[in-house]
Amino acid sequence: MSGSHQWQVGASACASNFRASGIRIFGLPLLGVGALLLSTALPAAAQVETVIVTAQKTAQDIQNVPIAVSAFDSNQLAAHQIEGFGDLQFAIPSVTFSHGNFGPSNFQIRGIGSAAVTTSGDSGVSVNVNDIYLSSPPLTAATYYDLERIEVLRGPQSTLYGRNATGGAINQITKKPNLEEIGAEGEVTYGNYNNFQMKAALNIPIIQDELAFRAAGFFERRDGTIDNVYPSMNPGTNVADKIDSRHDFSVRGSVRWEPSARTTIDFMAQASHGEDSRVRSQVQMCHRDPSGVLGCLPDSLAFQPVNGNSTLGNIITSNLTLGDALSLNDVVGPNAFPGGGAAAFVPADYRKVNTDFTPISVGNDTFLYGQWRQTVNSWLNMNVLFGYDQNTGLAQQSYNNAPDAPFSASDATCTQKTLLGVPCAVPFERLTAAQYIFSGIAPQNFAQYYAGHIGTLPTSGVGNNGIIGGNIQEYSDRTHGYDQISGHDMEWTAEWRFTTNFDGPLNFLVAYYHLHDQNDAEYFVNANTLDYAGTVLGALTAGDGFILGPTQYDSNSQRYRLTSNAAFGEIYYEAIPETLKFTGGIRYTVDNKSFTSRQTLFNVPMAIGTTGEEADAILSVVPGSHSQVTTFHALTGRFVVDWTPKLDFTDQTLIYASYARGYRSGGFNPPSFTGAFADTFQPETLDSFEVGTKNTLLDGHVVANMTAWHYTYNGFQISKIVDRTSINENINAKLWGVEGEFFYAPDSNWQFNVNFGYTHSALENTSSIDPRDPTAGQANVTLVKDGNGANCVISNTPGMPSAEAAGLVIPPPVPTPGVFASGYGAGAFCSQSQTAFNASLPASMQGHYTISSGIPVNLDGNKMPTTPDWTIGLGVQYTFVFESGYSLVPRVDFYWKDSMFGRIFNGPADRISSSENTNLQIQLNAPDDRWYARAWVQNVFDEDNVTGMYVTDASSGLFTNVFVNDPRLFGITLGARF
Repeated sequence: MSGSHQWQVGASACASNFRASGIRIFGLPLLGVGALLLSTALPAAAQVETVIVTAQKTAQDIQNVPIAVSAFDSNQLAAHQIEGFGDLQFAIPSVTFSHGNFGPSNFQIRGIGSAAVTTSGDSGVSVNVNDIYLSSPPLTAATYYDLERIEVLRGPQSTLYGRNATGGAINQITKKPNLEEIGAEGEVTYGNYNNFQMKAALNIPIIQDELAFRAAGFFERRDGTIDNVYPSMNPGTNVADKIDSRHDFSVRGSVRWEPSARTTIDFMAQASHGEDSRVRSQVQMCHRDPSGVLGCLPDSLAFQPVNGNSTLGNIITSNLTLGDALSLNDVVGPNAFPGGGAAAFVPADYRKVNTDFTPISVGNDTFLYGQWRQTVNSWLNMNVLFGYDQNTGLAQQSYNNAPDAPFSASDATCTQKTLLGVPCAVPFERLTAAQYIFSGIAPQNFAQYYAGHIGTLPTSGVGNNGIIGGNIQEYSDRTHGYDQISGHDMEWTAEWRFTTNFDGPLNFLVAYYHLHDQNDAEYFVNANTLDYAGTVLGALTAGDGFILGPTQYDSNSQRYRLTSNAAFGEIYYEAIPETLKFTGGIRYTVDNKSFTSRQTLFNVPMAIGTTGEEADAILSVVPGSHSQVTTFHALTGRFVVDWTPKLDFTDQTLIYASYARGYRSGGFNPPSFTGAFADTFQPETLDSFEVGTKNTLLDGHVVANMTAWHYTYNGFQISKIVDRTSINENINAKLWGVEGEFFYAPDSNWQFNVNFGYTHSALENTSSIDPRDPTAGQANVTLVKDGNGANCVISNTPGMPSAEAAGLVIPPPVPTPGVFASGYGAGAFCSQSQTAFNASLPASMQGHYTISSGIPVNLDGNKMPTTPDWTIGLGVQYTFVFESGYSLVPRVDFYWKDSMFGRIFNGPADRISSSENTNLQIQLNAPDDRWYARAWVQNVFDEDNVTGMYVTDASSGLFTNVFVNDPRLFGITLGARF
């Protein structure tokens, strides 16, 4: 099972992210930062429109900014059908976006994003709202509304934004109250999947030209887009036939006060709520391993069930652990094949699942923002910002979307039948037989959990110590499991910034930044097979009335705290007025991090009725909280030269070259059951060299921008699952690429846009163990599955038989394809040290066999995950203007993304095919721009575009969670403005 998760809820409302192993739940103000189409006409002008941005903390024409930045105002957001973070990739070069395994998504710029899964980590791309950094934005959830514009900066940022970032920054600027005019605007959308949305805003001046209030809101309700076949296959079950629905809302109030021309004060409060069946991953895929040692084979992905004999739930209730009399299945011996899950049905469709559990996603969020801008004197401006966010959240989802055959399909062993006086040839249900036998061994345990429920098993509910404390979620006639993420997050941030406006060539910016973030979160995996094992093992080890507990896997991140302080600034020197300028920036950051966590499962016998782990006898055995404290320091900065020559063949040209260093602090891994990984992972740094040019040509009809860049990436933070939890390691890489953004408006009717990005990425001088393929295909290596569900390998010296042939492990029912040899080991076989393992061998074998977690594979030259070589975006629109004053604007956008790999190992099962997306829309605008009607289609050809993947732990069978874009969506939107 994967002991770590990140969770997110609320389409535009709220989101809580749960990052695992340290487990973390974050809230996001649910940005409510979106694009409400108040300007009813799509852009159509004789020249390409000027876009004003504040990427360098001052209002500038984007063509004068020596940074690779893309910006979209509300009209452009509507034109490109950009409704949330995920849509930005279709309009910006070198950007990719994917859902994440644990809730939050991975927004990547030039290959840099959030590949680490941890409570104590930071995103490679910072997300800001009105210049306020948000440590855990709801990238999959937030629907834009009432947004003025979005700016996306590519490349490391440390001296302009409050929180440093290695990959880039996103800044979302919400609409502020208008001090002069009363206004209202809104739109209503209805589309397929019974999708209903409303967006609205109201602006009221309270004191003319001095004080105003603005209210805005968003509501969405949509049926699930994923078909669940389980109800049709099992009539009468109370499970939804469609999942991944949306039901959320967000409301926001803003106040602007300008008591004088020198002072502006803004305040915003936002509340959000979401409650629906949102899923974290759309489908689970597996090329089934017939032996059960791996669970899923590493050679490809398929719509097949994982071999349950590889999972902890099956192993701990099998004959390997409980013997013939009380076990529910065989993972070794003649009856093991074909293994658990063989009868499970997995739909061969990215839009269908087979799950016996309706997902639950609930979240609430409160966000506050304030800004005070002051003109101190003629040459000095001050800007003070603060932000506060608090959220709570909970999410539940089936752990395996492939329900197995009922327990009644499994015949009892001859041993069980003999003990019950039933002839071996007479069919008898295995679970029923085991329960009756258990009633004679532990009558109290039997009476508490199985009497009156023969042939079914209880599953723990979360809280109250599960079934031990009497919290039973349900009884089921087949294996049943789910996970839950819950938690609370609070963060507040403040920034104090001064900028100068001298008449001479020299100016500067200085700032101080503070961030405090605290998080308490918990992640559970509950399964009726784990509960059964605890009930039996508790009675066998401590006597009747005891359960080996906890019976639910609990990764508890009790306290994560981050306090970050930074001082940064920039100096600007205009060597030749309006022609040559130098910029130098520097930043010093101190991050203080502390983290307290623990993981529990099957640690100590607990008496029936124990509702917690407070008793001294329990606390002495159950792992205590693991506390870690550390401090990270970093000095970063940038240097830029920008030249604005006067050229005969352009209207305006900017040429720039820059160096910048990005930094992301390290963090903590969770405690390991076996000591298989380090407690911490290290910081990462990125040295960026970039040259670019921005050009306006043909009397403003053409914009042509190009950038070339090179990164030296040290300590790239990347996660993988080890020991039932997500851990992180550091790897070096080199990246380089080129990008282009082109806009052409030949007349007032036509508009064309093209963007492209090429990214070359290569890991450097590193190796790592691939959890999906621990033997790395080598000879003389035996793959082992132990009683805890872990995988390890045993290497033998040349001339010695394999560990399987030597009898050191129990052979599987059939060989494991693609490996030299394989087998099962009882108990915590893979957790033993080399010294202990060697001592357990006969004298003639000692020194000839080595046990380890796996064989490292060389990753040198491998591509970075979810980093395609090419991304290409195209758009065209035409404006028909009628004599009546109406206008009709059809538009088409096309996007293509090259093939890529989902993991750093670049194996055959890691390859993700190239993908494309086409959007269409046509909008009718009223003569006075007071109303508009728009028909639209997204993903016109209903492409199943895989955007990312995540491979689970060996104890879960190494199945792959696959993330897929939305299906074809279409609808009609009506909007009005008053």
